[in-house]
Amino acid sequence: MTYADCLSAIRANYPLLVEEIASFRGLTDLLDWFQRTGQAQSPVDIIALDEFEYDLLIQLQPEREWLAFGIT
Repeated sequence: MTYADCLSAIRANYPLLVEEIASFRGLTDLLDWFQRTGQAQSPVDIIALDEFEYDLLIQLQPEREWLAFGIT
């Protein structure tokens, strides 16, 4: 599954979010958005899948869904 596939899957429920994150090309874009939008105050979890791959989870709002980014 590509990044574009993932964006398509969440577009129906979160069209504005997809507009914000569609241009991300790496971790720097994600972290810039994280600070700029105030998401830096949100809970975060990092799950190591192996020595090269991680999932970064960001809780969108208290008691709400989590947004996951795969990082290699």
